[in-house]
Amino acid sequence: MRSMLVLSLLLAACAEKAAAPAQSGPRFRVVDVSALNACSEGEAKSAAAQSDVILKYAAAARQARSGDDAASMDAVRTMEQLARENAWFAQTHYGLGVAYGLREAWLPAYAAYKRYLHFQVHAADRERVRSELARMEAKAPALRQYADAERAAQQSAWADAGKRAQLVVEDQPTFALGHRLLAITHAANGRPADAVLAYEAYLQYDPLAVDRAEVEQIIAGTRAALGTVK
Repeated sequence: MRSMLVLSLLLAACAEKAAAPAQSGPRFRVVDVSALNACSEGEAKSAAAQSDVILKYAAAARQARSGDDAASMDAVRTMEQLARENAWFAQTHYGLGVAYGLREAWLPAYAAYKRYLHFQVHAADRERVRSELARMEAKAPALRQYADAERAAQQSAWADAGKRAQLVVEDQPTFALGHRLLAITHAANGRPADAVLAYEAYLQYDPLAVDRAEVEQIIAGTRAALGTVK
């Protein structure tokens, strides 16, 4: 199984070099597998590394569903490490949503699913995850408040959104998404210095934030504009 997975990843990484358009008949691409020898050593190692990530994730996903508490926590730690080290692998965030959800840890599960939706995912997956988010909002008052704040922001009701986001972070100070939404409302309400502080809290409380680079740029740009560069 492992060798087949590595081979499939090698094909994905290197087959483009070997592909040539068909000269006649139906439109398809013919891949000369022998030409995969043209794949560089670096590309081959990259594909093998990706296969290791996928295999580790699959093992952690099985652990998460095992029903054993210690194994479930080991799965969470493994997935968090995979997410930190492999920013390209969106599935780890989905897996964390499932793993935390099975433990009824609604806030970290919600945050993980939200990170997953930051990626370009299949429409069916997106709808399934949104249904799961709605289910968790019904279970946790802080998530209901967050969802209400988010809807207010989407309708540009910034004052209301800001008040609701503030209540979220007061109730759940380590809930990173609450700080992120609060930062957005502060910026919209003309409070850039407060927005910076809220964005910094967001990054502090979510070490796996998939938009970290973007948020850091916002912080740096705002601080520069305010003359408060650290």
